[in-house]
Amino acid sequence: MIYGHSMGAIVGYLICKKIETLNIKKPLQLIVSGVKAPVYPRKEKIAHLSDSDFWNKILNFGGMPEDFDNCP
Repeated sequence: MIYGHSMGAIVGYLICKKIETLNIKKPLQLIVSGVKAPVYPRKEKIAHLSDSDFWNKILNFGGMPEDFDNCP
């Protein structure tokens, strides 16, 4: 069994794809969480944003302490 969460889910998926191409014994299960399936593209990509725009986007997701954006 292979389990992956978030980026680990992507790694687990890619490992299973590689195993498939090598024609070796496959894991009994692939269990993933915390990420959409690769067939569903992300609606919005933020890695290319400037530092300022990137952090503003992260802070707008919510869940951060109010004074977090005042950190040096």
